[in-house]
This record gives sequence, structure tokens and C-alpha cells, in this order.
Amino acid sequence: MLSETQDETRAFDAQFSRCRGLLYFIASRVLDGGEGADEAVKNCFLTAICNPREFESEGSFRSWLLRILIDEALQILRQKKGASPRRALQELTETASVDCARSAGR
Repeated sequence: MLSETQDETRAFDAQFSRCRGLLYFIASRVLDGGEGADEAVKNCFLTAICNPREFESEGSFRSWLLRILIDEALQILRQKKGASPRRALQELTETASVDCARSAGR
């Protein structure tokens, strides 16, 4: 006989499995392609399974997962977009430092 926790885990897995394709599709659309979509779905699963009490029974499980997924995908998108300007700024700063050093040496 299964315990209540095991029953809940199986029910969660079944519901998540039914939504997995939709979650991947939404993540790939938010992230403008497949890159990062797997990570967003994985993070969604982990967030949902670690915080089951945050699910409000008035709403649908699928809507709750979609909200988590979109938050995860947006976080990945922010990280990707944030990396490029920082790198460009760092390269610009390094180039300016080298140019200043050369100018001072003349």
C-alpha cells in the first residue's frame, strides 16, 4: 500500500508529465528558440516539487506550472541578455586602459 506522500508524488509526476510538452513549447517561445528551454522546464519542475504548498487549489495545476515556467524562462533570458553588455563593457574598459597606457607612454 502506498503512503499519502507517495500518492501525492505520483499524482504530481502524472500531472507534470501531461504538461511537459506545453511547458517546453512555451519555454522555447519565450527564449526565442530551444536553447535554455530544457533548463527552464527542469527549473520549473524543481521549483514546483520543492514548493508544493504554494499551489493554491482554487487555480489549475497547469496554470501554476506555467507561471513558474515563465518566471524561470524570463530569469534565463535576463541572464543571457545581461551577460553580453557586461562583457562588452569589460572589453571596452580594457581597450580604453590599454589606449590610455599607450598614450601616456608617448
